[in-house]
Amino acid sequence: MIKMIRELDWKTPLMSVDVGRHWRIVLCVIIFAMLAAVLLQSVFPNTNPFLKLWTGCVTGGVIGVLVGFFWQIRSMERRNQTTGIVSSSLLVAWGSFACLGFLFLIPQMADEEAMRTKIRLLSIKNLKSVRIGSKAFDVENPDDVEIIEKFCHLARKAKLFKSSHEGSYKEFELSLKLADGEELYFPASIPKRHLSDLSLEFRSASYWTEILIPDGRSWL
Repeated sequence: MIKMIRELDWKTPLMSVDVGRHWRIVLCVIIFAMLAAVLLQSVFPNTNPFLKLWTGCVTGGVIGVLVGFFWQIRSMERRNQTTGIVSSSLLVAWGSFACLGFLFLIPQMADEEAMRTKIRLLSIKNLKSVRIGSKAFDVENPDDVEIIEKFCHLARKAKLFKSSHEGSYKEFELSLKLADGEELYFPASIPKRHLSDLSLEFRSASYWTEILIPDGRSWL
Protein backbone atom coordinates (compact mmCIF):
# COMPACT_ATOMS: atom_id res chain seq x y z
CA MET A 1 0.00 0.00 0.00
CA ILE A 2 2.80 2.45 0.87
CA LYS A 3 4.42 1.70 -2.47
CA MET A 4 1.15 2.37 -4.28
CA ILE A 5 0.76 5.72 -2.51
CA ARG A 6 4.32 6.70 -3.45
CA GLU A 7 3.47 6.02 -7.09
CA LEU A 8 0.75 8.67 -7.06
CA ASP A 9 1.22 12.04 -8.74
CA TRP A 10 2.44 14.42 -6.03
CA LYS A 11 3.81 17.08 -8.36
CA THR A 12 0.83 18.44 -10.30
CA PRO A 13 -0.39 21.75 -8.78
CA LEU A 14 -3.86 21.66 -7.28
CA MET A 15 -5.33 24.06 -9.86
CA SER A 16 -3.95 21.99 -12.74
CA VAL A 17 -5.51 18.67 -11.75
CA ASP A 18 -7.53 16.91 -14.43
CA VAL A 19 -10.83 16.15 -12.66
CA GLY A 20 -11.91 13.86 -15.49
CA ARG A 21 -9.17 11.38 -14.60
CA HIS A 22 -10.58 11.14 -11.07
CA TRP A 23 -14.20 10.48 -12.00
CA ARG A 24 -14.27 7.25 -9.98
CA ILE A 25 -13.65 9.17 -6.77
CA VAL A 26 -16.25 11.80 -7.68
CA LEU A 27 -18.83 9.13 -8.57
CA CYS A 28 -18.30 7.22 -5.33
CA VAL A 29 -18.57 10.41 -3.27
CA ILE A 30 -21.92 11.26 -4.89
CA ILE A 31 -23.32 7.72 -4.53
CA PHE A 32 -22.32 7.23 -0.89
CA ALA A 33 -23.39 10.75 0.07
CA MET A 34 -26.85 10.10 -1.38
CA LEU A 35 -27.09 6.71 0.32
CA ALA A 36 -26.12 8.21 3.68
CA ALA A 37 -28.67 11.02 3.31
CA VAL A 38 -31.42 8.51 2.48
CA LEU A 39 -30.41 6.38 5.47
CA LEU A 40 -30.55 9.38 7.81
CA GLN A 41 -33.97 10.30 6.41
CA SER A 42 -35.26 6.81 7.19
CA VAL A 43 -33.81 6.82 10.73
CA PHE A 44 -34.66 10.45 11.61
CA PRO A 45 -37.69 11.29 9.42
CA ASN A 46 -38.87 14.30 11.44
CA THR A 47 -35.65 16.26 11.90
CA ASN A 48 -34.35 19.22 9.90
CA PRO A 49 -33.93 18.20 6.19
CA PHE A 50 -30.88 20.41 5.72
CA LEU A 51 -29.08 18.78 8.67
CA LYS A 52 -29.79 15.33 7.25
CA LEU A 53 -28.58 16.31 3.79
CA TRP A 54 -25.41 17.97 5.11
CA THR A 55 -24.62 15.13 7.52
CA GLY A 56 -25.31 12.54 4.85
CA CYS A 57 -23.01 14.30 2.38
CA VAL A 58 -20.08 14.51 4.78
CA THR A 59 -20.41 11.08 6.40
CA GLY A 60 -21.16 9.26 3.15
CA GLY A 61 -18.66 11.41 1.30
CA VAL A 62 -15.70 10.27 3.37
CA ILE A 63 -16.62 6.65 2.64
CA GLY A 64 -16.97 7.54 -1.02
CA VAL A 65 -13.49 9.10 -1.08
CA LEU A 66 -11.97 5.91 0.35
CA VAL A 67 -13.86 3.55 -1.95
CA GLY A 68 -13.26 5.71 -5.02
CA PHE A 69 -9.58 6.13 -4.19
CA PHE A 70 -8.95 2.39 -3.94
CA TRP A 71 -10.95 1.82 -7.11
CA GLN A 72 -8.84 4.47 -8.82
CA ILE A 73 -5.43 3.09 -7.85
CA ARG A 74 -6.19 -0.56 -8.50
CA SER A 75 -4.88 -0.05 -12.02
CA MET A 76 -1.16 0.65 -12.30
CA GLU A 77 -1.83 2.78 -15.38
CA ARG A 78 -4.10 5.14 -13.41
CA ARG A 79 -1.85 5.31 -10.39
CA ASN A 80 0.63 7.89 -11.67
CA GLN A 81 -2.27 9.94 -13.07
CA THR A 82 -3.98 10.14 -9.68
CA THR A 83 -3.03 13.21 -7.71
CA GLY A 84 -2.09 12.47 -4.13
CA ILE A 85 -2.64 16.07 -3.04
CA VAL A 86 -6.31 16.12 -4.02
CA SER A 87 -7.01 12.65 -2.64
CA SER A 88 -5.41 13.36 0.73
CA SER A 89 -7.04 16.81 0.94
CA LEU A 90 -10.47 15.36 0.24
CA LEU A 91 -9.97 12.66 2.85
CA VAL A 92 -8.86 15.13 5.53
CA ALA A 93 -11.61 17.64 4.74
CA TRP A 94 -14.45 15.14 4.52
CA GLY A 95 -13.08 13.23 7.50
CA SER A 96 -13.14 16.38 9.64
CA PHE A 97 -16.71 17.20 8.67
CA ALA A 98 -17.73 13.56 9.17
CA CYS A 99 -16.38 13.70 12.74
CA LEU A 100 -18.54 16.78 13.34
CA GLY A 101 -21.55 14.90 12.00
CA PHE A 102 -20.95 11.79 14.11
CA LEU A 103 -20.08 13.64 17.30
CA PHE A 104 -22.75 16.36 17.24
CA LEU A 105 -25.37 16.27 14.50
CA ILE A 106 -26.36 12.60 14.56
CA PRO A 107 -26.70 12.59 18.40
CA GLN A 108 -28.71 15.82 18.10
CA MET A 109 -31.13 14.29 15.61
CA ALA A 110 -31.45 11.18 17.79
CA ASP A 111 -32.31 13.37 20.81
CA GLU A 112 -34.82 15.36 18.78
CA GLU A 113 -36.61 12.25 17.57
CA ALA A 114 -36.62 10.77 21.08
CA MET A 115 -38.06 13.93 22.65
CA ARG A 116 -40.70 14.29 19.95
CA THR A 117 -41.77 10.68 20.50
CA LYS A 118 -41.82 11.09 24.29
CA ILE A 119 -44.05 14.19 24.09
CA ARG A 120 -46.43 12.56 21.59
CA LEU A 121 -46.79 9.47 23.79
CA LEU A 122 -47.84 11.39 26.92
CA SER A 123 -51.02 10.05 28.46
CA ILE A 124 -52.92 10.20 31.71
CA LYS A 125 -51.15 6.94 32.63
CA ASN A 126 -47.57 8.21 32.36
CA LEU A 127 -47.98 11.95 33.03
CA LYS A 128 -48.60 12.62 36.72
CA SER A 129 -48.46 16.39 36.96
CA VAL A 130 -47.97 19.56 34.94
CA ARG A 131 -46.52 22.75 36.38
CA ILE A 132 -46.76 26.16 34.72
CA GLY A 133 -44.50 28.49 36.66
CA SER A 134 -45.83 28.21 40.21
CA LYS A 135 -49.21 26.81 39.19
CA ALA A 136 -49.44 23.00 39.28
CA PHE A 137 -51.98 20.46 38.01
CA ASP A 138 -51.94 16.94 39.45
CA VAL A 139 -53.46 13.78 38.03
CA GLU A 140 -54.41 12.73 41.57
CA ASN A 141 -56.60 15.79 41.87
CA PRO A 142 -59.99 15.10 40.20
CA ASP A 143 -60.31 18.75 39.20
CA ASP A 144 -57.02 18.59 37.26
CA VAL A 145 -57.47 15.30 35.39
CA GLU A 146 -59.40 16.91 32.54
CA ILE A 147 -56.71 19.58 32.15
CA ILE A 148 -53.94 16.98 31.93
CA GLU A 149 -55.96 14.82 29.53
CA LYS A 150 -56.42 17.81 27.22
CA PHE A 151 -52.68 18.53 27.30
CA CYS A 152 -51.91 14.90 26.40
CA HIS A 153 -54.45 15.01 23.57
CA LEU A 154 -52.86 18.11 22.06
CA ALA A 155 -49.34 16.71 22.58
CA ARG A 156 -50.09 13.80 20.24
CA LYS A 157 -49.60 16.24 17.34
CA ALA A 158 -46.32 17.67 18.66
CA LYS A 159 -43.65 18.29 16.03
CA LEU A 160 -40.09 19.55 15.84
CA PHE A 161 -39.91 23.26 15.22
CA LYS A 162 -37.28 25.81 14.15
CA SER A 163 -38.31 29.31 15.17
CA SER A 164 -35.54 31.20 13.31
CA HIS A 165 -35.12 33.45 16.36
CA GLU A 166 -38.61 34.88 16.03
CA GLY A 167 -40.05 36.74 19.01
CA SER A 168 -42.52 35.36 21.52
CA TYR A 169 -45.93 36.69 22.50
CA LYS A 170 -45.66 35.13 25.94
CA GLU A 171 -42.93 33.24 27.81
CA PHE A 172 -43.12 31.03 30.91
CA GLU A 173 -41.78 27.81 32.43
CA LEU A 174 -43.40 24.40 32.10
CA SER A 175 -42.40 21.11 33.71
CA LEU A 176 -43.85 17.63 33.32
CA LYS A 177 -43.52 14.97 36.00
CA LEU A 178 -43.74 11.43 34.60
CA ALA A 179 -44.90 8.27 36.35
CA ASP A 180 -41.36 6.85 36.44
CA GLY A 181 -40.13 9.86 38.41
CA GLU A 182 -38.51 11.66 35.48
CA GLU A 183 -39.20 15.39 35.29
CA LEU A 184 -39.03 17.25 32.00
CA TYR A 185 -38.37 20.98 32.23
CA PHE A 186 -39.04 23.37 29.32
CA PRO A 187 -38.78 27.10 28.77
CA ALA A 188 -42.13 27.55 27.00
CA SER A 189 -43.54 30.29 24.82
CA ILE A 190 -46.16 31.29 22.29
CA PRO A 191 -44.25 32.24 19.11
CA LYS A 192 -45.43 35.44 17.43
CA ARG A 193 -45.83 33.65 14.10
CA HIS A 194 -47.71 30.77 15.73
CA LEU A 195 -50.08 32.55 18.11
CA SER A 196 -52.38 29.56 18.51
CA ASP A 197 -49.57 27.11 19.30
CA LEU A 198 -47.31 26.29 22.24
CA SER A 199 -43.53 25.96 21.91
CA LEU A 200 -41.38 23.93 24.32
CA GLU A 201 -37.60 24.41 24.17
CA PHE A 202 -35.06 21.72 24.98
CA ARG A 203 -31.31 22.13 24.77
CA SER A 204 -27.95 20.48 25.21
CA ALA A 205 -24.45 21.93 25.27
CA SER A 206 -24.32 21.94 21.47
CA TYR A 207 -27.85 22.60 20.19
CA TRP A 208 -31.23 24.21 20.82
CA THR A 209 -34.45 22.68 19.52
CA GLU A 210 -38.13 23.35 20.02
CA ILE A 211 -41.21 21.17 20.09
CA LEU A 212 -44.34 22.85 18.74
CA ILE A 213 -47.76 21.75 20.04
CA PRO A 214 -50.41 22.88 17.56
CA ASP A 215 -53.37 24.68 19.23
CA GLY A 216 -51.46 24.48 22.51
CA ARG A 217 -52.48 28.00 23.44
CA SER A 218 -56.09 26.82 23.84
CA TRP A 219 -54.90 24.55 26.66
CA LEU A 220 -53.38 27.51 28.52
